[in-house]
Formats: sequence, structure tokens, C-alpha cells
Amino acid sequence: MTNKVNIIFNGDIMLHSDYIRIAMEKGPSFVFEKISPLLKDADLRIGNLETVLSGKGDPKYNKLCLRGDESYIRTLKDTGFDVVSLANNHSFDYGLDAYYDSLLRIRETGIDVVGAGRNLGESRKMLFLTINGIRLGVLAYSSRTTNGHNYADDDTPGVAPLEKEYITEDIRKYKNDVDHLILLLHWGIEYSPYPAPDQLSLAHRFIDKGARLVIGHHPHILQGIEHYNDGLIAYSLGNLCDSDLYWEGPNRTYESKLKVADRESALLKIELSGTGIENVTTIPLWLNDYGQPEICQGEKRDSIAAKLEERSNTIKIPDFENYWENMIIKKRIGSPIKTWWKEGNIIDKFKNFRFSQLKTVWELFLMYIQAKSSKDASKWFMFNPGNDKKPRPYCGKDEDIQ
Repeated sequence: MTNKVNIIFNGDIMLHSDYIRIAMEKGPSFVFEKISPLLKDADLRIGNLETVLSGKGDPKYNKLCLRGDESYIRTLKDTGFDVVSLANNHSFDYGLDAYYDSLLRIRETGIDVVGAGRNLGESRKMLFLTINGIRLGVLAYSSRTTNGHNYADDDTPGVAPLEKEYITEDIRKYKNDVDHLILLLHWGIEYSPYPAPDQLSLAHRFIDKGARLVIGHHPHILQGIEHYNDGLIAYSLGNLCDSDLYWEGPNRTYESKLKVADRESALLKIELSGTGIENVTTIPLWLNDYGQPEICQGEKRDSIAAKLEERSNTIKIPDFENYWENMIIKKRIGSPIKTWWKEGNIIDKFKNFRFSQLKTVWELFLMYIQAKSSKDASKWFMFNPGNDKKPRPYCGKDEDIQ
């Protein structure tokens, strides 16, 4: 009989804001009670923990910082989580004291941590697991484009940077020690339904070099899943849990309500044998009004499954990069002009004319030149204003993810 191992991956675990109240009023285990039996029906559960679970430290300056109740650490273990990645843009939101406190408490429960450490070498260290005779290796990295802090170097604690050279080197270093190498990548563009073309190129490169699975986090929206050669890539699994947000920082206030996209996610269950991927199952989830991820039924399940299928098919088209470029030009350049043209008549436009509009037109023109001519992957971040250092003009209803 061939040995096999079943692994469940999930979207971002974000236990901030309303979850603090939930922990006090209903207990932390309430959050996961609807999916706990399903999670336990696996040999290994791996997630991305994107909230500081410590009362220590002070928030970073000029950044949205996420903190949750410490009681969720034990709940994560009791729910079944075996491995969490801290390679993300929120692990150091409250400084080193909070990071070390969270790290110590997580490890004390028996949950393994990947993607962060006291220096670059420790953050890039592979977690080695043997389950049912199958050898697994887990590595995690966070992209610098996600507005994170504390990227580890030789003498500084932090998260493992998502650098092509580092990951290629680590795959080469570890791949012969395991049957399957798993990469957890914190990357991408928030609320984009598709990964950027450079993400496809990187993921393909890592599979070609010897990784078996590439699992992505950060965009807060369910993106496509791709079978590539002998591996599998899930570009983003959405949010396992998240909350409406109102947060006053040292110099900025952040406020946001959950969108439909924030509530849609999926569990990804992968069965591995000693030689390859045997089976892949996606289980659509919906984040209900009580902060609980729950298994979808009926129309909601069908809707999420259809979105996942469409997004998975779109990234397979031969001219995906051209498709993406045209999407950027339409949303970031064409939509602001279209919205302006539809609002009011010609007389109103003359009466309300401001010289600042000329500046906007000039910026849109420069964006068009950048989209058409630049070879730098950073140009893709024009897709979403949330990732821009300088906000772009609102694109009307086309901007709202449904």
C-alpha cells in the first residue's frame, strides 16, 4: 500500500478588531468551530498567521497594525493547526518585543513556525516533517512590495525576504532532503482577482527548480489555482477570517468594511504520495456575520467555485501578460477618464474646470507610457491603489470588487 499524506492549506488568518470582542464574549474557539472537524480530517494543516497575538509593544509608525487576543494561540493548536507562517507584512507590527512574545507562545503550544527568525539564516531555515513515511519541507517568504517591516538580514531579526535568488538557492539546498518541498509566498496585489504576470513567472521557476507546491497569501481575494508540470500553485486562497476595521494609529486612521471578496475563500486539500500529487480538492468557504468561516452550500458554494474556475482558466491563456496589461490600462487610465466624462454635461465641466485636472491627465498619460514600455514588474501595482505610494483616481463602480 502506497503511503500518502493529506495537507490542508487555508487563507490568511486575521484575528484583529472584532475578534478581540469575540474572544471575550464567546471564547476564541467559537471562531473556528464550524470548520474544526474538517481541518482535523487531515494529516497536516498549514496557515498564514497575519495578526500579532501579544499585548506587548507599540504600533509601527505610518502603517496599519493588526493585534489580536493571545488566547487565539491555544485555539489555533486546539483547532488543529500544525504550522503557521510569520513571513508576512504584519508579524512585526508591534515591534520585536511583541514578535518574540508571539513566537515563544506559538512554539510552546507545539505549533511550528516558518518564515521568520533572529536573522536571515534562521528565517530561511526549512521546517522538516516526516508524516506517514513521506518527507516534507516547508519554507516561507514575504515580498517587499506588501508594505511590510523588518526584513531579516545577517544580523537583524525579521521575515524571510521573497527574493528570487534566495528562494532558488534554498530549493537547491533542500530539495534532495525531502520528497516534497512546499513554498509559502506572501505576495501579490490586494483585491486583484488574478496574480500579476511576474508572479506566474516566479512560481513556474520555483516549480521547475524543484518545489512541489507554491501557496500564496496577501491579496485578500481568492485567485486562481494552476497545475504546472509536476507541481501545483495556489496564488491566493483569500481570507480564512477577517474583520471590519477601525484603527487609529500614531499618525493615521484606517477604516474599512468587509467586502464580498473578503468573505470568500477556500480550503485547499492536497493528497501527496511519495512521488507526486495524487488528488486536489477545493472547499469553498464563506465568512459569516459572526466572524466564522463556514463551509458553503447551494448558490453561494456554486458562485465561489465558478469564480475560482474562471480565475484559474484566465491565468492559463497564452497572452495573459497582454490581457493583464490591457486590464491595467482600462482600470487605471481609461476608467477615471470615462467616469469624469459621464459626470455632468459639457457646460458643467467647463464651469468646474480646475488646473489640477491637467495634472491628473498628465499622470494618467505617464501611467499609460509606463504600462506599455516599462519592463519593471512594479508597474503592475498600478492595478490597485491600495498598493500605490500615491493614490490613483477612483475608477467608479469598476473599482469595487464584488
